[in-house]
Amino acid sequence: PLFKVLASASSFFEGSLADSSIAKKVQSYIKDNRHISGSTCRRFNVGFAPKSWNALSSYLSSKGFSEELQIRAGLSKKNKDKEPYDLFRDRLMFPIKDRKGRVVGFGGRVMNPEDQPKYLNTGDTPVFQKGKELYGLHEALEDRKNLTRIYVVEGYMDVINLHKFGIQNVVANLGTAMTERQLDLIWKFFKNPIICLDG
Repeated sequence: PLFKVLASASSFFEGSLADSSIAKKVQSYIKDNRHISGSTCRRFNVGFAPKSWNALSSYLSSKGFSEELQIRAGLSKKNKDKEPYDLFRDRLMFPIKDRKGRVVGFGGRVMNPEDQPKYLNTGDTPVFQKGKELYGLHEALEDRKNLTRIYVVEGYMDVINLHKFGIQNVVANLGTAMTERQLDLIWKFFKNPIICLDG
């Protein structure tokens, strides 16, 4: 059930990004500021979380997903009045997939520079722990038979920007310090990892 609700949330975010009535600003940011093509966005299922307290949770509830399941998946929380609210709001959304291609969590980048934190990740859930996953691993593994090395970078946009220039053998450690589990994953699939993290 967690994989199903996360996949449904990812579809909602993608649909929101395609809707110019609510995502014109973020569409302009992707196209004009970041120069990222629609095909690259589709490959990584990039989306947009609307500036709303309950747009996602209302959508998921209409699809039959319970409030409890949404909370367990790290998509919503409850306020002091026990009312659910969306964790991700007004953010460019990056689905984090496991090596099988299943969405296990999300990273969200703010659209308003005054909002903090700049990047917000899904917290630990039964299917997602940030220190155990690598962003872009599923996409890199699709080409694995042609790869002799893998580049490890820090963030979502680093991976996407490299893909934009044809460098597809790249993963990111989700902006955290490298963990032993992440290194194990890298060594399991690639013989020559090259670590390119910020200073």
